Amino acid sequence: MDNCMLQCTINNSISSIKKHFKQKDLIHLFYAKRFSGKRRYALDVLFTEASLQEVVNFMKKNQIPFNNLNKLYLYYKTTRKGRPNEKFEWLLREL
Repeated sequence: MDNCMLQCTINNSISSIKKHFKQKDLIHLFYAKRFSGKRRYALDVLFTEASLQEVVNFMKKNQIPFNNLNKLYLYYKTTRKGRPNEKFEWLLREL
C-alpha cells in the first residue's frame, strides 16, 4: 500500500479516471525533461498535497535518485512559479 500512496494522492485530485497516473507514468515524471499539462498538474499536486513521506517512500521503492526530485522542485518553483514548501526545502537542503 505504501507504494501507491503518492499515486493515490495525485489521482484523487484528478477528476477524470482516463487521466489518472499509472505507476510507470509517475516514475517517468521524475525523469521528465518536458512537462505536458497532465505532468504539470501532477507536479503541482506533488509539492502542495503529497506528504514528504509519500514522495520519499515512492522514490526509494522505485530507486529514483534524489537529485531528480531536486530538479523537479526547482522547475516547480521557478518555471511553474510554485510556492516554496518548507518540508521539501529542508529535505533538499540536506542533500
